[in-house]
Amino acid sequence: MTVAVNHHMPGIFTTEPSDYKAHTEKSERTHARPAFINNEYGYPDPAVGLFAGKKFLGIVHLDDAERLINEIRFSIGEHPGSEHQTA
Repeated sequence: MTVAVNHHMPGIFTTEPSDYKAHTEKSERTHARPAFINNEYGYPDPAVGLFAGKKFLGIVHLDDAERLINEIRFSIGEHPGSEHQTA
């Protein structure tokens, strides 16, 4: 993946146009499922598993999942012209 500097919207993460199809296809397949992380004592802590199709992308503890939800909402609102814009 190539990352470019976006001079029109500083601070917004941008990829190269050549990566567009791969990113949109992966985005369409990305989903979350309930999961558990076994802690150091062998007991399961509630978590969220992230997948692209059947490929495991990662796992986040519930507290971090809540934080990511808020960061995603904020990021959506930061897009110029977004009906959800926060500023």
